[in-house]
Amino acid sequence: MEVPILPGPIHYEWTIIKPDGSTVSGSGSAGTVLADQPGTYSCTFTAETNRDCAPQESYTVGPEMATVPPVTCDAQLSDGGGSQGDTIQLPLTITNTSSCEVTFDWQVTTSGAPTVTPNPASGSITLQQGQSRNTPLSVQIAANSATGTETLTLTVTSGGTTVCNDTATVTVCDQCETFNGTQCEPKPLCTSCTPQGSTTCSPPGYACDGSGACERGQNLIAQIVGQLGLTYANQSTSGCLAGRCGAGIQFDVTGVTHSCDSIDMAGATVTETATNDHGCVAVNVQTGPGCGVNCGNAINNCTDTYQMCALPSSYPPGGCTETVTQHLYVDGHLVETHTIIFTITFPGGTCTGSVTRN
Repeated sequence: MEVPILPGPIHYEWTIIKPDGSTVSGSGSAGTVLADQPGTYSCTFTAETNRDCAPQESYTVGPEMATVPPVTCDAQLSDGGGSQGDTIQLPLTITNTSSCEVTFDWQVTTSGAPTVTPNPASGSITLQQGQSRNTPLSVQIAANSATGTETLTLTVTSGGTTVCNDTATVTVCDQCETFNGTQCEPKPLCTSCTPQGSTTCSPPGYACDGSGACERGQNLIAQIVGQLGLTYANQSTSGCLAGRCGAGIQFDVTGVTHSCDSIDMAGATVTETATNDHGCVAVNVQTGPGCGVNCGNAINNCTDTYQMCALPSSYPPGGCTETVTQHLYVDGHLVETHTIIFTITFPGGTCTGSVTRN
């Protein structure tokens, strides 16, 4: 009599050896593994039957080999430069040179100084085979950064493994310099700039000197003297005390003008020299000590007075003209020249004086 022997259950076990030698094992009729490494994967399957009666059999298949092509890419980060406080854009391009779609992770790191900050500093991008993508990288240069060259490193990974990289340089120029594509060069004279540290006035009133440095207004006078001027107010004329003949003129010097951005001349001194031609009197004209320039280019409490008064008998009987030539300076640099003209006449035999300034 024959008794049928039913087949027992079949049990499957599998082992996959990855390219780096690590293994992944499991059971079941199918084995899976994440192909996160390029190279050759080896797979071995074992099937066993567990029956109540013999034969109990075990079969091993493999190893079978499968090759995963490597993930490759091309990374390009362009050089650039800018001034302290600038934000610049650097082209960042990643190209997938693999044979399939790949998701890449990228990161940009800096060497530390000068102080530049990529934004964003990292990201993720999925590319089809042969696809490229340009992602402009924004780089902020700190306003207080030292000048010089910063190295940026672009690292591109896939599955935690670096697959391509590139480096670029950021040239940091002084705030009074501009990056021309290859090097720093001075910005024009009178370009506004922000000084480092404490200042006398607010706003500070500094500007570029045309040689790459940020200077306060007083230090730029020699370079911009041709555009300096003075403002006046409250001009008036007067006569002389009883028994005297002549005239006087008085005016306030109120400020310094210029066209050099918003610089401030605080700390400078306005002075004058004056000469007279002795057409009416033999004495020499006298000048004052000068006036200081304050924040906002203002000159306060600075009054100039010119007066010629004398006994009528001291003038030539036919009248006369006294010309005073006035030179005004800012920190020793000639800014303006004026003439003050006193006129003495004797209409009807009476001494009369007048004065004009131009």
